[in-house]
Amino acid sequence: MHSFRKVWFIVGAETLGVALADQLTKAAVRAWIPPDGSVEIIPGLLNLVHWNNTGIAFGLFQGRGELLAVLSVLALVGIPLLFWWEWRREPALARTAWGLGLILGGALGNLIDRLRLGSVTDFLDFYAGKWHWHAFNVADSSICVGTALVLYLAYRSSPAEGGSQ
Repeated sequence: MHSFRKVWFIVGAETLGVALADQLTKAAVRAWIPPDGSVEIIPGLLNLVHWNNTGIAFGLFQGRGELLAVLSVLALVGIPLLFWWEWRREPALARTAWGLGLILGGALGNLIDRLRLGSVTDFLDFYAGKWHWHAFNVADSSICVGTALVLYLAYRSSPAEGGSQ
């Protein structure tokens, strides 16, 4: 079982690491690809693009930057409080610390963009033929993977579902 301090150290270090990786990749894209520009990486599969997203993941809620910045701050405060409360009640759930660090690192990375630039820089454009998945970034990926990990571990540790403790 992890000590409470060690769990929060893991969360903090991962949060800062993800946010740093996110900011570095976005800075490289802003430096090397003009806005709305594109560089083909893997023909028929992946382009690097420079797209300024004023919405949330996958282009939803475009043009609501101020509201999204406020919601991001609330998430950065509220999510750790929820985990803290759960970990106090069920220490075995400290395994979810890795997922929490991914979620918070992604939220922090995108919040930094929103506050500095008024939009989030997206750059990964996966596609097949004329069908393009909405462009995303390291922060978006971290949030999605972290959420999946937390849900999986929470389900796996649920006694009602026969999971292991």
